[in-house]
Amino acid sequence: RPHTVDRKAGAPGRQTSGSGSPTESWIIGSAMTSIDPSILADDPLLHEVWDRLGRPPRCRITGGYIRDRLLGRQSNDLDLAVDGDADDAAPPARRLGRALGVRPHLLGTPPHQVWRIETPELKVELWPLGALTHQEDILRRDFTCNALSWELPDGPLVDLVEGIPDIEVGRLRAISRSHLEDDPVRLLRGPRFL
Repeated sequence: RPHTVDRKAGAPGRQTSGSGSPTESWIIGSAMTSIDPSILADDPLLHEVWDRLGRPPRCRITGGYIRDRLLGRQSNDLDLAVDGDADDAAPPARRLGRALGVRPHLLGTPPHQVWRIETPELKVELWPLGALTHQEDILRRDFTCNALSWELPDGPLVDLVEGIPDIEVGRLRAISRSHLEDDPVRLLRGPRFL
């Protein structure tokens, strides 16, 4: 079946920060890239990881993995968002750890905790959303190119911030100026994304 892009928020081409002012953007590349969401539906690594997690419901791949795959790049760094808290995410994290022969590690303090499962070939971070909605999780990210999500296993690709058009034209656009001010390292890492 065809995969569609679900864009649900904001007017195309205009984003605002939490204060209502337009966010900043930079053109990093000039070549047009054609985005094909089916690359995610056919991605064997996504399906393997989701199977090894025990196929948790409403499990979404987010962030740089989607950006890289849509740009035709390989990646072994997966950020997955799941409903519930760290205790709810523990069984899938342990299941994946056992399958990979490693021990998952719980990092952070409530309510900002993440399960990390890492081997030399693969890094998976399982982010429990806690009280956050899917939309709130997306809107707290740094750049629009990192704010896409794909619900495993079959999508759709969700773009709430017009990240796909930005990827297509090589534009790096902040979701919120305050996100960059709160964590300036994000700004330094940004140019390598596109």
